[in-house]
Amino acid sequence: MYGIAFTINNVGTFEEIRKQKAQLSPAGRLGTVEDVANTMVFLASDMSSYITGAAICVDGGYTAK
Repeated sequence: MYGIAFTINNVGTFEEIRKQKAQLSPAGRLGTVEDVANTMVFLASDMSSYITGAAICVDGGYTAK
């Protein structure tokens, strides 16, 4: 899933677009940089030592619906 980005072209509508996209997510919100970073920290830790060749979706459940 592609994300949204704040640009000069959507200054007036960005908040509305953000709310609409958040409603599509089972998590009820958009992902954050911290969500992705936490996943990377986990994958780099010993706690993930038995995970190999997996595709990890950090999408708040969007692809599971």
